Amino acid sequence: MGRDWLDHLDILDAVRLSPIGTLKKIEDYYPEQLYGYVDVGIKKNSENFDRAMSIIEANKLPKDIIIEHALNPEFVRVPISNRQHIESLVLTKQLFQQGFFIPKSIALSDSQKKAINTIYDLYSQDINLRMKILDYL
Repeated sequence: MGRDWLDHLDILDAVRLSPIGTLKKIEDYYPEQLYGYVDVGIKKNSENFDRAMSIIEANKLPKDIIIEHALNPEFVRVPISNRQHIESLVLTKQLFQQGFFIPKSIALSDSQKKAINTIYDLYSQDINLRMKILDYL
């Protein structure tokens, strides 16, 4: 009743009642929280792309561990919202049992996690390309 319901929404971070803070603009929020989507990635058919493919093959990772960058089709990226998610990635394998395909989640080994981090290190650091991607937001 009264202001209590507004305080409750403030506690849940659904609304902000405090005049001290302001809500972030979406173009500021995405690069900070979901930087995996706005990082430049690896240019297709480049030396770093070939390295990434070699790392994928050597570590028995699926080739779709890198995908086309939605905001820059000349580049590829690891399909995660931020780099910390590499630690929680799992692979899904389809097992055929009793006439049905059953998905089974398989945790990545430490060497596979390290390999994906190495692929992430191959991303272009070109600030102009990053700014071009941010312009899409």
